[in-house]
Amino acid sequence: MSVSIIKVFLQDLAEIQKLSSSKIEACEQELNKLIDFARNRGKSILSLDRKDLMSYLRFLRSEGMENSKINQVLASLRNFYRFIADKNFLQHNPTTDLTGPKAWQTMPKFLNKTEIDKLFAEPDCNSDVGVRDLAMLELLYATGVRVSELITIKLADLDLAKGILTYLGKSNKERDIVLGKAQDSLSEYLPARERLLRQKKSDLLFVNNYGEEITRQQFWRIIVEYGENAGLGHITPHMLRHTFATHLLEHGADAASVDMLNVDESSKKAEYTHLADDRLKSVYQKFHPRSR
Repeated sequence: MSVSIIKVFLQDLAEIQKLSSSKIEACEQELNKLIDFARNRGKSILSLDRKDLMSYLRFLRSEGMENSKINQVLASLRNFYRFIADKNFLQHNPTTDLTGPKAWQTMPKFLNKTEIDKLFAEPDCNSDVGVRDLAMLELLYATGVRVSELITIKLADLDLAKGILTYLGKSNKERDIVLGKAQDSLSEYLPARERLLRQKKSDLLFVNNYGEEITRQQFWRIIVEYGENAGLGHITPHMLRHTFATHLLEHGADAASVDMLNVDESSKKAEYTHLADDRLKSVYQKFHPRSR
């Protein structure tokens, strides 16, 4: 049903609205992505409501999509739902009051300490998957890394003895990050990782239930599910990243200290690395609410 309606809509774009073939192709791709999003929620593209579509747009932003591109997607969605509403496939157009990024809350929402504890209590640590999920959540909150960085961290990047994670961040800059409380969760996860690998080989720190790479979409669904189960509403990975910075500032850290906890290794001279690592740990232990 959804596919046939999309075909009729695309035909209207070409014959009535006279859009270019490139714009029609882009719109088709956007609608196919929305179909996948709806399917993951157990819905069809025709049963999505305003709340679902807002979650979809916010998901796109959590994936790193620019606001200008999100506005283009929103324009396509409005055009599509207006069309099918006019054709009486829907009684109500869910995009009528749907707003773009400019109208969204400027500051991203963050979790308080109690909410963090509720979220971290959700994974079932009697299972290997639950142990992995808790380690990912703890690491995300303890370090403020981006999801794209979290899922590509290599096992070799981890130094549990020193309590330090070294990885290539934005712009391919090597960074050192203090693990803090996440060190305990990661120690418990490593034996579970071996079982999740199912005798496969991987240089990635985090793997899915089949011993393969975890995608951003998979982790996004994991954190959303835990947030809803904990009664916290719609939680996104970016909210944990923002919570990391907010809690540091609330505990007395200044902006320079927050930046230090995600330090550019290439700017440090090798002979002073051990001093920098000690200072990183000192800043973390002083200001992070889940420091060791």
